[in-house]
Amino acid sequence: MKNNKKIAAIAFCMVIAATLLFSITAFAMSDVSDTEKEFVPDEFESAIPSVELETAPESQSDMQAKFNEFISVENDGKTAILFSDEQYEALLAVRNGGKRTALSYEEALYLINDTIGMYSQYEEIVIKSEMIDLLGLEFYLGGNSGIIVPDENDYSKTVRDIYSLILYRLYLHDSGFASMYTGHLCIPEKAESEFLILFEGDKRLESKESDGTPWITNDSVYFVNKRIFLLAFDNGNEIGADYNNTLMNNYIKWADEDMAAELAHRGVKQDFDFEGNSLSAPMLVIDMPLEGDNMFVNSYTIDIVTQAADSRDRLYPTPELAAAKPEGYFDRIHSFPIQSITVSIGFPHLGAERHEVTKEEFDSIKAILDNGKEWSYGIHVGDITARFTVDQCGINYYNGALYNTETGSYLTLTSEENEFIVSLIEKYK
Repeated sequence: MKNNKKIAAIAFCMVIAATLLFSITAFAMSDVSDTEKEFVPDEFESAIPSVELETAPESQSDMQAKFNEFISVENDGKTAILFSDEQYEALLAVRNGGKRTALSYEEALYLINDTIGMYSQYEEIVIKSEMIDLLGLEFYLGGNSGIIVPDENDYSKTVRDIYSLILYRLYLHDSGFASMYTGHLCIPEKAESEFLILFEGDKRLESKESDGTPWITNDSVYFVNKRIFLLAFDNGNEIGADYNNTLMNNYIKWADEDMAAELAHRGVKQDFDFEGNSLSAPMLVIDMPLEGDNMFVNSYTIDIVTQAADSRDRLYPTPELAAAKPEGYFDRIHSFPIQSITVSIGFPHLGAERHEVTKEEFDSIKAILDNGKEWSYGIHVGDITARFTVDQCGINYYNGALYNTETGSYLTLTSEENEFIVSLIEKYK
């Protein structure tokens, strides 16, 4: 009987989680600038003009000497092994001990570009296979024994392989490279759920049974909806609750200002105070692809956010790698034409009624979605105002933007488009 009750509770939680997955809070990202950052040996000032740095740049030769110690070459120069067993254990011990040897921004930039060069240089690159799940790369490298075989003729594989290797190196070299999770804590006894941000190491992230199903712990279970890697370039020497809290607050500050600036640029009025909203340090941001989005190669990106919280620049893929993309390769995420559109107001609150839109409204919504504009990656902060079900795809409305919940992407509306969506919400409320 007790097992039956537990199964019922788990089933309830999973239904709630499935519902919330398409409507939950997370963070809005504006369009990434077109000026991706280049790596220019020994000329870091010109390579990173928008990032405020307190320390003098290191030379490429110094960094090459520093990081090459963690690469051993075997098999007549064909195989590169990243981190010996002793180095691997020592670096993890730093993280597990709450300490940190912080990377500079120049060093992180070097590691990104050095990894790209390494991919072209070796026939095999070996990593610790146990790190694949730890880094959340199992959806791409699942079943991989830790041996990555470069193939520059396969653009998708190249982008994802290098992305995986960059995460691997950053995670081991700087314990401040932290995983932030957004999701909902489900409380089945009360039929409630609460949005909650957790960081790597929180026990609530590990509430699973041996077969992977959620385990009800203290009458609640946490469902992860989004994972984001963050790294503050603050020269800190410790990690833990205070550092995580700083990362979270900085990310929220930037996301708020970034979205507000983008909406204001498009004529959507926002009541937001831009003064005093700077971050404590420049920050690396890696939005891990959502489950439904990991097939798209343009989901695998790494960005830098300035301390002024006023811009976001692409570090990966680099301009050279992006230029190698075959024409039209995964550029279009959405599949049209649309057959049906319904709207629910107040979703995700239980009991929200779904309304069929009129023919005129259908045509207007379709025109907004199917006009060829580029969708940016990111999801929203705060419960949504309305949800449009476009065939079987969920499109949420929040704060002047539409969010495709299946791909983790959003489209910022013009003032006219926003007025139309708001009028629909008022009509069907």
